Amino acid sequence: MGNSKFFYYPQPDASRLVTIDLGEMIGELFSDYTVDAVDADYRDGGMSRSVGRTREIVNIQRDRMVGSEDLAIQFVAMQNHLDRGGVVGFCADSDKAYAFPLSKRPRTGEQSVGCASNPFTDFAGSIIPTVNDYVTIETESPASLREQNKITSVAHITSAGGTISLKNKIAFNYKRRTFLRHYRFWPLCLRRPAGDIGQNIVTNERGFLFSLDIRLFVDLSALFAFHRSFDGIRRDPQTLPTEDSTTPPFTGGYDPLPFVNRHEIEVDVIQQHESISETADVNIT
Repeated sequence: MGNSKFFYYPQPDASRLVTIDLGEMIGELFSDYTVDAVDADYRDGGMSRSVGRTREIVNIQRDRMVGSEDLAIQFVAMQNHLDRGGVVGFCADSDKAYAFPLSKRPRTGEQSVGCASNPFTDFAGSIIPTVNDYVTIETESPASLREQNKITSVAHITSAGGTISLKNKIAFNYKRRTFLRHYRFWPLCLRRPAGDIGQNIVTNERGFLFSLDIRLFVDLSALFAFHRSFDGIRRDPQTLPTEDSTTPPFTGGYDPLPFVNRHEIEVDVIQQHESISETADVNIT
């Protein structure tokens, strides 16, 4: 069992990886969810719901960190990075820091998934899934699909991919790009809510005992910028990082971890006859 760790590439240049090792497991970790939804109520008593953005809020706490003040001061730079709009990654157990884009769209009733190459090995290591791991399967927003499952077997799995068998049948038909990750690992997709900016994430008791308490939300667009569309959805290659640039600084035409507002919209093209109307510039294959 590994330690809990944070990972980030300090902005604005993102030229090197910074890892903060807590030296122990996190004390408390749980998620809340916000969903943008509008209901329409009908006179016959029925209703319909339109669901927009779905967002996971991750709460991370560790009272009286064993690393004390030597560890606490490392969070000053990370907090500044987050307060200026940067992203971080987090794993509750560094031995379980893996995430794989799925090579095809999972379908309801299936009990196995095909994984493509893990794009996060450069900072998290070549970690592979093992039997009895719990995993999250999710799509991008809006109306994100999400479920959790348990691994029962792995077939020739490496960081380059493989096949994973699951204990329970898959609940949903996934019609969009899908990621599978360890359920307590969020790779380079966590941002700080604007309402929390300026609040210290580390507090102390009499200057001796230091505690961590931080709330982060999952930016699914940052996560899925690492999905190379193995599921058959064609994408504009100019909006993807090159194959040899899975970590910043990126050499592709589109930075999946933008520090400032991007002016280019990345578009999935599933059917050529679909019409797309945007006020900003759009690249479409």
